[in-house]
Amino acid sequence: MYPTAHAHRNVLLLQQRWPRLCEQLRQTPSVPSCFRPTDTPEVTLVIDGLHLTSGYDRQAEARLQARMIPEDAAEAWVYGAALGDLPRVLLERPALRRLHVVLLNPAIFAATTNHIDHTDWLRDERITLHLGAEQTDLHRPFAVAPACLRLADEATTRLRDLIQLELATPYLRRQHARRIHWPTRLQATRPFVASDGDVRMLFGTHPDGLFLVVGDGPSLTEGVDLVRSLRDRAPVLAVYEAYPALCAAGLTPDVVVAIDPERPPAPVPETTPPLVPPLVYFPAVPPEVLDRWSGLRLVAYPQRPDHPLRPLQQAYPRGTLFSAGSTLHATADLAVKMGAGRILLVGADFTQPDAADEAGNLLNGHGEPVGTTRAHRGALRDFERYVLAHPDVQFINASRRGAVILGTTYYDEIAA
Repeated sequence: MYPTAHAHRNVLLLQQRWPRLCEQLRQTPSVPSCFRPTDTPEVTLVIDGLHLTSGYDRQAEARLQARMIPEDAAEAWVYGAALGDLPRVLLERPALRRLHVVLLNPAIFAATTNHIDHTDWLRDERITLHLGAEQTDLHRPFAVAPACLRLADEATTRLRDLIQLELATPYLRRQHARRIHWPTRLQATRPFVASDGDVRMLFGTHPDGLFLVVGDGPSLTEGVDLVRSLRDRAPVLAVYEAYPALCAAGLTPDVVVAIDPERPPAPVPETTPPLVPPLVYFPAVPPEVLDRWSGLRLVAYPQRPDHPLRPLQQAYPRGTLFSAGSTLHATADLAVKMGAGRILLVGADFTQPDAADEAGNLLNGHGEPVGTTRAHRGALRDFERYVLAHPDVQFINASRRGAVILGTTYYDEIAA
């Protein structure tokens, strides 16, 4: 027996079009709290204390959300079905040929089928339903039902992070642009760029080799001995922030990478190696960093086209490196472009133990929750996308202390 007539109609259609997904919805535990409020002019649902939609003008809300997708898009994605208003609005567009609706929490959608008739949009042949847990990447163009994003289940945590990261990126870039006066910064670094070398001189120099990519995460402390043991077998590429720790341990990386526009010159200890390694840098870094570097300097630019260094890049073309804001991204990409077949990640944790209240927890390699920041979480998701986009390179994580990185294996599994 079905609890409501709506449920009966919805389930029959789901069984007909998506039988496997329908069976998974049947097996999904019920949400703890779901009710229809009586104090709003329009029907909505409150699930776990959160309104799935506006209770006053659902149509206007859906049209606002739909503006994220261009009017002439032939294919689009919706993350979170809510009460179906967003798919309905998008299906009105004559240009749309296919609409993918991703369920971020199957239990939420199952609960709505008892109260809302979804058959009008579910029967449209342009609709395809997906489970969020089965989606490995974010698709564009897309729109989001905000409440569904808040209520995403644990299985879709990574997808939720990717969506939030994509939504926040324009704002973060505007904030970043406000913190740095770019004309002044470019004027200060221009003399260095004009005379320094090109990162491309390193590309292809170690084909199919093992590389050590060293980050500055907490696990670097225990990873120093591993770097020392493998030092003679593989090039060591270090983020600028990890350079002092390696110097203090008597280790000289082969290349240091710096991209952070707000990072002051590193406090390099007195044990600075006699042969200073090359510094690969984005011209965004403070000029003091470049002025104090006594070794070879090589210029690189961000791979994305809309970065603020474009005026310098047009005047002084150099090679590019991937980075979504993290120095570790650029360092790993340098290893790949130098020819890496395997990359051992040391100190690549994406965690901050005292920051759990800011962005929640991630799971480490032991299955334990570890604190992180929004910036670290975003950097992790961007790095995972990079790893998945390079299936010909084996990425190995040296430590289980940090966050799990999708697409990597652990060193202790290989060394055992």
